Amino acid sequence: MSAQWQVVEKIARDESNLSLRHLFAGDPERGQKFSLFCNDIFFDFSKQLVSENGLKALVGLASSAGVQERFQEMFNGAELNVTEHRSVGHVHLRSEGDSSMAVAAREQTERAIELAEAIRAARIVGFGGHAFSAIVSIGIGGSDLGNVLVADALEGWCNGPRCYFVSSIDPTHLDTVLTRNNLSPESTLFVVASKTFTTSETMHIANRARDWISDSLGIKAVPQHFVATTAAPKVAAEWGIANDRILEFFDWVGGRFSVSSVIGFPVIVSCGGEVFREFLRGMAVTDRYVLTTPLAQNAPVIHALLGVWNSSMRNHSSLAVIPYSHGLRRFPAFLQQLQTESNGKSVTVDGHQVPYPTSPAVWGEPGPAAQHSFFQMLHQGTNKICTDFIAVKRTSKIDENGQRLLFASMLAQSAALAFGKTKQEVAADGVSESLVGHRVLGGNKPNSCIVMPVLNAFTLGQLIAFYEHSVAVQGWIWNINSFDQWGVELGKVLTAKIEPVLMGKQSAEVDSSTAMLADWYLQQG
Repeated sequence: MSAQWQVVEKIARDESNLSLRHLFAGDPERGQKFSLFCNDIFFDFSKQLVSENGLKALVGLASSAGVQERFQEMFNGAELNVTEHRSVGHVHLRSEGDSSMAVAAREQTERAIELAEAIRAARIVGFGGHAFSAIVSIGIGGSDLGNVLVADALEGWCNGPRCYFVSSIDPTHLDTVLTRNNLSPESTLFVVASKTFTTSETMHIANRARDWISDSLGIKAVPQHFVATTAAPKVAAEWGIANDRILEFFDWVGGRFSVSSVIGFPVIVSCGGEVFREFLRGMAVTDRYVLTTPLAQNAPVIHALLGVWNSSMRNHSSLAVIPYSHGLRRFPAFLQQLQTESNGKSVTVDGHQVPYPTSPAVWGEPGPAAQHSFFQMLHQGTNKICTDFIAVKRTSKIDENGQRLLFASMLAQSAALAFGKTKQEVAADGVSESLVGHRVLGGNKPNSCIVMPVLNAFTLGQLIAFYEHSVAVQGWIWNINSFDQWGVELGKVLTAKIEPVLMGKQSAEVDSSTAMLADWYLQQG
């Protein structure tokens, strides 16, 4: 651990009894001092349990870790993914620069938009001349979650074929999408999203979709009803996708960072190329912001540092993400993968054990529902949980009263977590002595508010890029590789070994629990 890390640790120990009530009482301007703009995003971190001294030390930690230099290296295409010997290039997907990575990405984006617009205008149609009315995207993890988030958030801009998403190998997922929505083979286009085009779950679902088309329309219809988004175009072609319908992204783009690539093709078809360009433009303005803004005023950097502070210095192992916007209802799931797959690591870049906690568990639900379920635990439970509130002032042109109440609810919950309600305050309400303890809320629960004026393609792009950069900064501070995911590989290998056992083709060379459950499966008939 660096000398600056030890400085931050000491401050955390010395200030372990900080009180948000005292911090706000002692500085009437704390809200203004502990908040920053990042283009259209306003980030209020004044309810975090950190002093001015602690924040200054955290900025020093970012400086000593070379965060500004790492940003520059990432934008220059350096090999930051050291375990896979790859550049980290997702910022080039929305760059207007002239680097070879940016040029290649723009070429594929424009190919995707051209193909999407032809589908929207019915210049490209299904077998028998039917226009496409439904797009079914088949993918998992990073090939699914970002798309689902963006499609939900931009649902109001959908003026083309409707998007559906299938990510589970459970047969009921595909069957439900096809039957409940009365999709017809003649007017359904499948988009197979897979970086390698070998992901077992994705390819199994794709094979079932291909059978659905060929059983209804004949095998010759298949090429007209499939598009691939992949970093393995040759493999996609071998599977049966026509070359002019294979859209490529690159091995320097991690799946969870790929939403700004051609992976977004279903959204382009649904909402149109101009909306997607606005989405990329929003991401690009955040990219420029993080590259040019000093660390102490850099909102995504400060967000990342507070995450390090809470996880590594204050042992908060959980982060609740609560969007007060129906369009952002899938943002917790998206961020769950982005952060925990990136930073759920226990080995440093140079192969040593990490001596401090890294990524918290990330979870959450939209605010109105969350308030009436797990907020009881946030307010009065025993777990140490931090919270990110995300809200939008205007979500629609109608029902201003509803939107105002929604925003007021977010502000109220943020304040209640921070300041709680003391025993004396409860007693002053006239509550009987025997019940006072049940009404006390301890407060002092660290939380941040991230707010935007509206939710559209441009601001959504800004928000996603904000968190992408926060995640990268945390990885650099922790000295881990945020851009690989070796932890998911063992399960894939074991699945391939165990599946033949469940088919009765071989005996199980596994532990007694796995063997017992395999026997149970076989006995069910």
